[in-house]
Amino acid sequence: MIKKAVVCVLLSIFVSGCATTFNGKAAGDGPDIVDLGNGVIQDNSSRLMWQKDRSKVFHSLAEASEYINSLQLGGFKDWRLPTIYELYNLQFVFDFKSRDNAGMDSEGSYWSSAGDGKGSAGAWEVGGQCELERNYFMYSSGYVRAVRSINL
Repeated sequence: MIKKAVVCVLLSIFVSGCATTFNGKAAGDGPDIVDLGNGVIQDNSSRLMWQKDRSKVFHSLAEASEYINSLQLGGFKDWRLPTIYELYNLQFVFDFKSRDNAGMDSEGSYWSSAGDGKGSAGAWEVGGQCELERNYFMYSSGYVRAVRSINL
């Protein structure tokens, strides 16, 4: 059991040291995550802005959508629910790229949108037995972490 735990720790260190971003930059190179100081975090590699502080827990997509539609943060009103893949990419940032995650908490379930008016609450969780992959699990409630694209 201890041997397996040691192997998991060593493998995690190796993977975090070798991980690259979408742009081919090594993990930790440059400021991928920038705290803009106005409640907004900017991820330069994905060209997305994220709400720094997650919302309270919402128990339906309608509640989460109402929150998003009324959100004005950092001088922007065009916030939306992220897709599950954008949430995965944000988790990737937490796992490998950002040293301090800009003070953001990534734990828990988050609401996402499928773009067709449907959405769900879920979380990308690390697989068991020291797996290096994440699996998506759906839940009945979750936080909102609003996202918007950075205009070029």
